[in-house]
Amino acid sequence: SDALGGVVLVWTKARPPSARSLSGAAEARADSALEGWSGAVELGSSFERTAVLGIAGYHRWGDLHAASGENQETGYDGDALFGSFTRALGPGRDLRLSLAQTRDYDVPRTDRLTTGFGQSAPANAEFDFALQDRRRALVAYDDRTGALGLDEVTARLSYRTYEEVRHIRATGSGTRRVERDVTQTLGLGLDARHELGARQLLTVGLDLDHDEVD
Repeated sequence: SDALGGVVLVWTKARPPSARSLSGAAEARADSALEGWSGAVELGSSFERTAVLGIAGYHRWGDLHAASGENQETGYDGDALFGSFTRALGPGRDLRLSLAQTRDYDVPRTDRLTTGFGQSAPANAEFDFALQDRRRALVAYDDRTGALGLDEVTARLSYRTYEEVRHIRATGSGTRRVERDVTQTLGLGLDARHELGARQLLTVGLDLDHDEVD
């Protein structure tokens, strides 16, 4: 409640190597309360030792319609691309490369653009995240051979960038401020899982990230 930020843990999709096959999927969603929609298409192919997966998506949301009326300054649009390549190195051992980009455009900072808490006017006449661009590259090695006495060990190396552009203008001001941040992150990760019994699974891990912020 009332949170303006948070953390989401995402396990990205991957297609495992198997018998030769080709698959596709399409997904669409429409929301009348948001006067918007989202859609994605997916295509994957697998072979005996390799597999690839690609996904492309787009979303456009309008201002939210609530029971009390339309909530201004809540709509935005964006797009996304994702791809993964998996290579089997041997029984129980895989190497995976995944690439992803997610972009949102003209995202309003709603709490600065609407009145509340006794205000007669919003704090800002303009406060938009003109661009939120996230790019991610990941290489992961997965070993399920029982090495080191563990059922599964996963090691990850990742490189991520985030670019944000903001357009800001205070209420009653004729001056627009343009701000831009770029963050580059190098990450290392290690996960280990081991069954202790029929109903117990021990999972331990470590993540180390280094950020460069401009």
